[in-house]
Amino acid sequence: MKTRVSFQLLLLRNKAFIFLISSVCSYGVLNAQSSDAVIDNIVKEANNNSQLQKLAHELFDMIGPRLVGTPQMQKANEWALSKYAGWGINAHNEQ
Repeated sequence: MKTRVSFQLLLLRNKAFIFLISSVCSYGVLNAQSSDAVIDNIVKEANNNSQLQKLAHELFDMIGPRLVGTPQMQKANEWALSKYAGWGINAHNEQ
């Protein structure tokens, strides 16, 4: 009898957890639908002004793999600092 009650309690907790998660997810979807203009602006910015391919090419193809302590890692650090400086972001390497 005790096992059956424990099992029923476990089922009830699982159902409550699933309900909570689905409620949170539904709220996110509903909230996202109400801000279509914001989402459209984000998508437009990503499609029209993205620098991702250029940055990935520089980092992956020109600098290459970056194992800890290798010259490529130092070169990648310096590359990141120069990019940040070009964007007006104050950054520095830490030892």
